[in-house]
Formats: sequence, C-alpha cells, structure tokens
Amino acid sequence: MSRIVHLALKVDDLEKTTEFYQKVFGFAEVETKKTRDHTSRHLT
Repeated sequence: MSRIVHLALKVDDLEKTTEFYQKVFGFAEVETKKTRDHTSRHLT
C-alpha cells in the first residue's frame, strides 16, 4: 500500500500556515529550525 511519508511546503506566512494545519488536521509542532536562508517547521 502506498502512503505519503514526507511533504514539504514553501509558504509566505509560517505562523498562519502552522495554525491552519493545527486547527484543521490536529497536527502538532515537533521542531522548528533556522538554517542559512530559511526556517523549517516539522509537524506531525
């Protein structure tokens, strides 16, 4: 059976997008990392 194991999105507003996925899908924030030129946030 096929399944999605990872998905990456480039968004303009990380906070609003995080809030949306938490409210609509019940995702929880696992980690936020800042690297050279971007911030990545991991949700599960």
